[in-house]
Amino acid sequence: MATASFMDGARTETLARALDLIEVDSSSAATNFLLDVLFNNAAGDNPQQRVVREFIRRSADGPQIAGFMRVQTNVDVSEDARRIQIPTLVLHAREDATVTLEAGREMAALIPGAIFEVVPGNHMVGTGNSVETRKRILDFLAPAAK
Repeated sequence: MATASFMDGARTETLARALDLIEVDSSSAATNFLLDVLFNNAAGDNPQQRVVREFIRRSADGPQIAGFMRVQTNVDVSEDARRIQIPTLVLHAREDATVTLEAGREMAALIPGAIFEVVPGNHMVGTGNSVETRKRILDFLAPAAK
C-alpha cells in the first residue's frame, strides 16, 4: 500500500496545495479550502466539518497543522498490517471521500484473514460513527466475548 494511495492522485495533489497554503495562511478561507479537500467539497456545514474546523482553529498554527496533516497522509502501515494475528474487521464507508474504496480493500488484503465490509455513509460513519456501523462492530466482537 503506497503511503498516499488512500486518496486518488488528483486529490492528493490538491491536498498538498491546501497544506502549502495553510502553512503560510491559516485564515478562515484557507481553512475552508482545506476542509473542502478533506471532505471532497461536501456541500453545507455539517457537524463533522465544524468539529474539524474548530480543531484546526484551536489546536495549532498553520505550519503545525500542515505538518500534522502531512504526517497523517504519509504513514505506511503495510508491514504492521501483515503482522496482525487476531480476527480483524475492516469497515469502509461507501461514500468515503477521504479514503478510496480500493485503499480500504488493499488494507484488508494485507491483514491475514481480515473481513472487509462496505457500510453506507461517509468517512466518519466508516469509523464507527453510526448506529448501524457500531452494531456491525459489536456483532463481529460478540463471538470473542463468549
